[in-house]
Amino acid sequence: FYPFLTIIFLYVIFFISFSGYFLFLGGMMNEDFGKRLKKIRTLLNLNQKNIGKRLKVPLTKISKYERTEIRPSAAFLTRLCIEFNTNINWLLTGNGSPFITDQVSTDNFSMKLTQLPIYDISKDFERDDLTDKKNILKYITFSINWLISDPKIQPRNLILISLSDNSMFPNYNPGDLIYCDISKKEDRSDGLYLINIGKRLFLRRIQYIKQNTFMIIPDNSKYKTLYSNKIKTKVIGKAVWSSHSIKD
Repeated sequence: FYPFLTIIFLYVIFFISFSGYFLFLGGMMNEDFGKRLKKIRTLLNLNQKNIGKRLKVPLTKISKYERTEIRPSAAFLTRLCIEFNTNINWLLTGNGSPFITDQVSTDNFSMKLTQLPIYDISKDFERDDLTDKKNILKYITFSINWLISDPKIQPRNLILISLSDNSMFPNYNPGDLIYCDISKKEDRSDGLYLINIGKRLFLRRIQYIKQNTFMIIPDNSKYKTLYSNKIKTKVIGKAVWSSHSIKD
């Protein structure tokens, strides 16, 4: 593993040396880097605090990077590339794609793939740390073309979770993967949502009674139906896709 990190670090240093890094140090590319760093953060659905925690950099420094008040070091660029599979060429020049992806080819098709994290919702958490690295169960490979195939869904608004209980059985099982669109949390329409109840996250059906009052309904009859006006809740996002696992 460590030799791999060394190779990545040397690659970043090599690229920086031969792609105009001296101009970058002089400030000619600095403003664009700040914009590109912010775009990476937005695409990953992370705020400055969370991306700073992932990269072990203070929030204040992330803020200064994005405002182009300070210049990033080679060590920071290396961590950014390793942690998020970021394309160093795009970061420094704007050429290419923000992320490095794998290419799968056969005689009949060619498909670009990317790895996305699956987040664990089985434990207590603070409301802003769902996408913290400590909550990642594993990574799963998706087709980029599939992710962008629906014009109504923006990948930057999606979070992928793994169900941890049987409260939605028989329609959804523990271990099923659910994509939730966090931009649709204010839809105020009936549907399947990821909801914060206390310090826990649950997948539940929402059925509105009034404009701001709704029932929180599990599919499993062993669990109780709750009412939003009687407990503290927060809608995190609307479920837009699921991988239903078949149980014997």
